[in-house]
Amino acid sequence: MRLILASSSPRRAELLEKAGLVFEVMKPQATLEDAYSAAWSHLDPEEFSRRLAFLKALGVARALPAQEAVVLGADTIAEFEGDILGKPRDRSDAQRMIKRLCNADHDVITGIALISLETGLLVTEAVRSTVSLGPYNETLVADYVAAGLADGKAGSYGIQDPLIRPLILGVEGPFDNVIGLPVETVKGHLKTWSTL
Repeated sequence: MRLILASSSPRRAELLEKAGLVFEVMKPQATLEDAYSAAWSHLDPEEFSRRLAFLKALGVARALPAQEAVVLGADTIAEFEGDILGKPRDRSDAQRMIKRLCNADHDVITGIALISLETGLLVTEAVRSTVSLGPYNETLVADYVAAGLADGKAGSYGIQDPLIRPLILGVEGPFDNVIGLPVETVKGHLKTWSTL
């Protein structure tokens, strides 16, 4: 089964590669999140992430002919005290966001969408992990943000970045989900579809 990753995230591609999956990358429209995030901010965070994942997958699927292939879209957000935290607007927003998450637990939710180009089958799911952060360290966070490592990351941090690791106390749930893709969940759906 041909797998197409509808994502510009190098982290998602790395996770699929490590899992031994063969795939191609096609980038979805860059404006999707900007266009829909504000309009959908009232939604449950899991529904919000599923919808964005679906839009990314659908955008790529529409550009391809019907064939034996599956398009995978994904979207990751952080949720804290009922607020959806996406990518930071700028570096001061990133620093503020990380400070807010310190000394507390927050959830990271990745929505996935798989679309079969051959059959039109669709599955969406949201996977949740809980991350615990320790006390705020102003110097560490300032260095992290200044290095550009918070740019483009939900919640303004990447758990895989060594510079931020001293703040991470623990993760409950799939670790790769926090990076941006719950690989075992994706593999489970692909396995089910391969038997249909």
